[in-house]
Amino acid sequence: MRLLVGAATDVGRVRKQNEDVYELREAEGLFIVCDGMGGALAGEVASDLAVKAILAELDAAKADVPDAAAARDNGCLRQTSRLAEAVRRSNQVI
Repeated sequence: MRLLVGAATDVGRVRKQNEDVYELREAEGLFIVCDGMGGALAGEVASDLAVKAILAELDAAKADVPDAAAARDNGCLRQTSRLAEAVRRSNQVI
């Protein structure tokens, strides 16, 4: 399957600052969007930290086990388990 990928954010009608952050890694099939919760203090900082923490965790996991695509953890593909762990880790970072 081939995907055409694009991304954009918009400040919207209410806020003066866009707090959303995204990262595309098309070759890996990885698309991350973190919504900055407009109106909350430092929402843009939290969304940026979340994306960076997720990417760092996934990069570290990829370096640990290079051929993990087909392996399974708890019934899920290993990359699915690693993504869930990366999101949990990002919450701890924030």
